[in-house]
Order: sequence, then structure tokens, then C-alpha cells
Amino acid sequence: MTERPGGRHRRSKGALTVGFLAVAVAILLAWSSPAGQYELSIYGATPAPVWAALSVALLVSILVGSSGREGYAMPLAAVLAVAAMMTVVGLPIIRNYHAYGLADALTHMGWAKGIAFGEMSTLGILYPGSHIATSLVSAVTGVYIGRAMMFVVALFVLAYLVFVPLTVRTLVGDGAATVIATFSGLFLLPITNVSTFLDYHPYTLATFLFPLLLFLVFKYLADRPRQSRLGDVLSSTGLVLVVVGVTVNLVHPQVAVNMLVLLGAIVAAQWLYRWLPGGDPLSENRSLLAPTLFLGAFFLVWTLRYEIVFNMLFRLVEQFQLFLDGGAGAGAVVKAREESADGLGVSIVELFGKLFFVHAAYVLLSAGLVLVALAGRLTDDRPDRNAAVAYVTYGGLALTPFFLLHFLGDVSGYFFRHVGFGMMLMTILGALALHALQRWAVATDVARWVRPIAVVALAAALVLSVLVMFPSPYIYKPTHHVTEASMSGHELSFESGDLDDVRYTGLEPSPERFADGLRTDIRSYDTVPPAYLRANNLTEYTGDDPYYYTVTRHNYGVEVVSHKGHEYTRRMFANIGTEFGVDRVQANGDLTVYYVDSAVTTPPPDESSRSQARDGRPFALSTGTPSRVR
Repeated sequence: MTERPGGRHRRSKGALTVGFLAVAVAILLAWSSPAGQYELSIYGATPAPVWAALSVALLVSILVGSSGREGYAMPLAAVLAVAAMMTVVGLPIIRNYHAYGLADALTHMGWAKGIAFGEMSTLGILYPGSHIATSLVSAVTGVYIGRAMMFVVALFVLAYLVFVPLTVRTLVGDGAATVIATFSGLFLLPITNVSTFLDYHPYTLATFLFPLLLFLVFKYLADRPRQSRLGDVLSSTGLVLVVVGVTVNLVHPQVAVNMLVLLGAIVAAQWLYRWLPGGDPLSENRSLLAPTLFLGAFFLVWTLRYEIVFNMLFRLVEQFQLFLDGGAGAGAVVKAREESADGLGVSIVELFGKLFFVHAAYVLLSAGLVLVALAGRLTDDRPDRNAAVAYVTYGGLALTPFFLLHFLGDVSGYFFRHVGFGMMLMTILGALALHALQRWAVATDVARWVRPIAVVALAAALVLSVLVMFPSPYIYKPTHHVTEASMSGHELSFESGDLDDVRYTGLEPSPERFADGLRTDIRSYDTVPPAYLRANNLTEYTGDDPYYYTVTRHNYGVEVVSHKGHEYTRRMFANIGTEFGVDRVQANGDLTVYYVDSAVTTPPPDESSRSQARDGRPFALSTGTPSRVR
């Protein structure tokens, strides 16, 4: 018995209503459970009903989106999926985090404050784009800079989730392809938690913006050409393309270099299409030469004013020369991660599986699509798609040597940034490959058998992806939560400390990072090696020079819980402050500051039996005004 279309539509409408209500419930529950002290895992700290409601919303979006029904159902399922994922992305905002993002993000906080308060010029920063956006959000909404930074991250992620499917729709013009691309974008494959992060990280933000550029590039290429190349640039699409390209440059120049290499490869492919495998679809597109030249000129004019650009070029050349001479190891960051994993008793295979399983699947899908395209076996009914696959393929081939150059020596930390960028391209190619498989399944009448498998695979991939969006003990890292207590505690310490004569040190993130975020100048030492804490002799680290030693709840969670006491044990933290010459002078629950008097190595005779003043609890709460730092 055939079901009436009206019944299917009513069920879809009811399911979507439940899904959107689930998102609303998740937001309300998360908002009613604000974060207090530092949270080691945002997953564990967020109430379980929030995750249950979001699971319902995502499951509804998967079931309705994969139904193949025409009309409003599939587009609304895509909107529901994006709303649910943006709720996950926005959890630090919804749960009232003071700020999110340690290390680099704290430095960027200081820069954003400098621009917002008129203390820094935008011309003084190589990539001020996201900082300008933060200051604008803060000025318009009235929220403080740390919270504005979280809003900016959410806006960039939203741009990514919107323009990945719009780019695919531009190439294919198919509702099913749009839904497939929407769910592909939900995996947030550019996030690796190695060198790209879901916090205020300008390289990652520029990568999230790049699908908008690709959308405009493919629209520009497909539009009917005008009489002159200059006229093409001055078209509406051409002008917006140039503006977005300039914006990418201002958000992060490394992504701008990738952009120029990709655009340059497209221009070269347009010239050489007769001799390139799979190059026939390129003959109908208008030239991208003029926008590429304009964006290249802007990049040179903007970046060559900064010494850091020449330093980076020198380091790349130096590492390449060392590699040729046999003196520079490749992939230092990979070796470091493997050594760290071994120290925690974790195999690198397990870490790779947790972080990159879904990434690997999309790499395989993209590789299959590229091989079919180069062999000329793609169907001819999608010329825009075929041209785009060829362009991205040749752009990827041009980018590969540049990416591999960053795998050498002490610049290998940048390699995984480019992996994140490459995964943005893989997301689009993988979505196109999945759409081709979907069309094959429909044409061969096996779709009804494949659909249940696809639903299960999609749900599993979403779970695996959501689990690694934020750092947590699941991947042996802590969340990047910045509490108000940690910021105010550092601020009090800097205001009351003797900054001219006494330096600071502490575990990562160092006190210097908090000083950056607070726009305060301090002097600091390198991190005290764990051997000094293990031997309980902090007074011997600097000779006779005193210093302040800071410990945060974040440090304790990282070392004792995430890293399982690999370098710093629970006992080592408890013993801080029990050594003579080491006094706890400030504590507020999230930050403890010790004054280490290196001139004192043994207790005075009249204090040999005094122990009540030696409190080694690093997170004992103190009431009233913290003791003045000496």
C-alpha cells in the first residue's frame, strides 16, 4: 500500500518541529547552567540533558534530510542541523564563559583590546582583520572583549557552515547535494586540535572564511565573460570577490598565500587546459587573471612592510637547506606528539583514530573523485562541477610542495595549519564525491538499501566529530576555558607585584600570556623543569634571584587528569609551598601565586618546628583581600 504524500509531509513537519524545540531546550538548559570555576572538559561540565536534546535535533535532521523528499523538508533539515551544531560551537557563550582560548588567544585578546581602546594602530599588526571585527562586535553589543572574541569565532564558523553547502549548490544545483554538503560541513574538518582550533585562532578563522571566497570564485568563473578582464573585475561578483580576498589577507596572511597559490594555479590551468588531463571543462570559464593580480599586488603591498614576513621566509629557506644537507629532521611536531603519546601510555594510532578518522574518510572520497576527474570519467551533465574539481585538483598539486616545506625542522608546527586548510578543500570535494555516489545509488535502484547504512554512518561521523571539536581528556588535552578568577587573579598579582625586580614563571599558559591579555608588561623566566618540583627545591632554579611561581586550576587539571601525572604528579602540586623560602601569597580558587625567595634554602633555627604556615594546597580558597605580593 502506497503512503499518501500528505502523510509523509505531516510526519516531516512534526519531526522538524520536535527538532527545533530540542535545540531551544538545549540552549535554555545550557544557559541555566553557567560555568563557575575552571572546567577541564566542556563535555563533562555541560549537563547531560543538553547533549540529549542536541542528539535528538541532529538525529531528526539526519532522518529528514536523507529522506529525499522534495519541498521544504530537506532545506529545513539542513537549517536544523546547522542550528544544532552552532549551539555546540556556541556553548562557551551560552554557558557564560569569561573567555575561551589560551596561549595565542590571550595575546590576541590584548591586541583586540589595544585596537578597541585606541592604544594600538591596525597598521601595527600584520593581520588585524579579526581584531577589528572583535572591537566592532564589542562596540556594537557592549560586551567585553573576551566575550566579543567568542562571538567572532561563532560568526566565522557560521560563515563556514553556510558557504560550504552554497558552494556545492553553485556547482551542482541539486537539493540533495546541498544537504550532503551541509552535513559534510558539520564535521568541521579544518579543526585538528594540533595547529587549528575552535577558539580565537586567526589562521583557523581565515580558513573558515575561505568557502565564501571559493563560492565567489566559482560564481565568477561560471558567469558570462565581458569584453575585457578589467570589466570582469568590476562586475558585482568580481568586486565582492576582491573584497573577500582582501579580508582573508587581513585575517591571516598564511591563508592568503594559500589563496594566491590556488588562484594562480587556476589561471595557469586556464592557459594550459588543452594539455591537462580533465581540462576540457575549463575552456568555457572566464579568466581569473585580473582578480588574482589585484589580490597578489595587495598582498605584497600589505605584507612586505613587516619584518616578520622576511623572517618567516628566511626560516623556510634555512630549514629547506638544512634538510638538503641532512641536518634538519622532518615533522618535528609529529615526533613530539608521538613521544607525548608514548609518555601517556597512548598509541599514536589511537590518537590518530580519535582525531582524524572522519578526515581520512573524506581524503579517500576526494582522492577517488580527483582520479575519476583526471581520467575524464565524470559525467558531462555537470560542467561547473567538473571544472571546479579540476581547478581544486591542480590548485592542490600546486599547494602540496609549499605545504611539505612546512614539514621540515622547526617550522613543522605550521604544517598542521595547512592540513586544516587542506581539509576545508577536502570537505567540498568529499561532498561532491558523496553526491555522485548518491546519484549512482538512485540510478541503480539501490538507494533504499544504502540509505540506512548512510544514516548510521552519518550519525557515527557526527558523534566522532563533535567529540573532538573542543579539547578534553578524551584527546588528552584540557578545554581552553579562561575563567574570570584566573584573569582577575593575574591582574591583582601584576598590580601588587614588584614587576621591576621580580620575574614570573609558571606552567602553560605562562603568566606572560595573561599579561598579554591584560596589556601589562612583565618579566618572566622559562617554565621551571618538573625535576625542581619533584625534588621540592624551587629555590634553586634561579640562583639567588627571587621570583613568583603561578599555578592555575587549569595546570592542575592538565597535568594530573589529562596527562595522568606523566610529568607533574598530584603530590608535586601538593608539595609546592612546603619548602622553606616558598610562600603562598595569593589564592582565589583558580589561581595560586607563590613567592620563591631563592636566597632561603634552609629554615632559621627558631622556625624549624613551625609547619602551620606551610600550606601546600595550591587551590585552597582564601577569603578577603589576597595577601600583598612581595
